[in-house]
Amino acid sequence: MDVLTIVSALVGALGLFLWGRKEAAIDYAAPPELVGTDVYRRLEHAWKMLFRRSPAVRFTIFAPDRKQPNELRPIARIGWGRASAHSLARFRKGEGIAGVVWGGPPVAVARLGPFESETDARRAQEKVLHLSPEKAAKLSSDQLRAQVIVAARLDCGNWPKGVLCIDCVDPALVPEKDEGLLLEVVRLAASLAPLIPGVQDEHIDLRDVRRAAGAELKEGTVERAGV
Repeated sequence: MDVLTIVSALVGALGLFLWGRKEAAIDYAAPPELVGTDVYRRLEHAWKMLFRRSPAVRFTIFAPDRKQPNELRPIARIGWGRASAHSLARFRKGEGIAGVVWGGPPVAVARLGPFESETDARRAQEKVLHLSPEKAAKLSSDQLRAQVIVAARLDCGNWPKGVLCIDCVDPALVPEKDEGLLLEVVRLAASLAPLIPGVQDEHIDLRDVRRAAGAELKEGTVERAGV
């Protein structure tokens, strides 16, 4: 066997080893909720069209926890880091960018760092994104890598079904004045919202509006508990 053949074999083996390590770094655990394949197809398409499948980007969908409906938890994710099933992230209204959007404006952008340490990154999240020290301590090292986070509420009619968050390690992928990108994210969130399972108890509250000549009119509102 000549030297070139040996070198080629070694390079191939090294490549397989590195690929295996990269694959092992991605957490493929199943999501905690039943999320349809159409959700993942839309996320994959957006990843391709908006970011050219950059490995510096990940998409996460947060929705109310079935056991604690006043808290958001990840239910679907594509990209780097922990799978949604293994994530410890939990946010109430006003906490983190997901909680800010869930209970406030329909879209938000956070620019973070770069920071010299994870301690600095956690402190910034506490101050800017209204996290308690306990919640900030639970943020993973993967989450603290993000230098830009875009969040859009998943509104289905007047029903906030959850929040779409896009984490970017490379801030150049989300230029500060790129309004077009933000509009695309908002449209993506609107298309995803009807596909996200709801967890709140619902009922129709009907009230009499008018009765006359043997006829009646009632109007109703949809009431949802646990939001």
